[in-house]
Amino acid sequence: ADAVCACSGAAGYFGDGATCSLCTDCDANASEVTACGANNGVDDRTCSCDAGFYGDGYTCTPCSDLCDTCSDGGTAVGAPDNCVCSSISWTDGASCNPITECAAVGVEYEAAAPTPTSDRDCQTVTECVPGNDFGSEYETQAPTATSDRECNGCAWCTAVQPRDCHCTGATPCQHTQPGEECSE
Repeated sequence: ADAVCACSGAAGYFGDGATCSLCTDCDANASEVTACGANNGVDDRTCSCDAGFYGDGYTCTPCSDLCDTCSDGGTAVGAPDNCVCSSISWTDGASCNPITECAAVGVEYEAAAPTPTSDRDCQTVTECVPGNDFGSEYETQAPTATSDRECNGCAWCTAVQPRDCHCTGATPCQHTQPGEECSE
């Protein structure tokens, strides 16, 4: 006759009544989720890795150093490619990265705001082409923290549309075609 193993209630064992197995220990960096012998002694214990570690709970590995030690308060969740960062950082999946700060208004502007998975996109502010000649530009919209400077080009002055012939500051400029003069 076959021996019947009574696993239910046997400390440190689980099984189906015919076969008993020693309960698996959780890793030192894991916590027990379900006790050994749950479900009337049939189930092994289940474990989950602690924050900063990933694995099946029986073997837990530290997350990548950058993710594991997020100085911004971020934590690793589940695996090293699943780093959750604080609101002052963004993640590429493996590490928490500080959000780039754009330079002062007039030097750079924010072309795209940061998201949890992408950095802020800072772009250099456009410079209008200086001068009083055809091809020069004047500013039509000043740059802000989130928008670029807008410039318009100086155009030729015509007898039908006389304009200021000097391009200075935000004043629209017009120039004469060769042989013509601007009038006020």
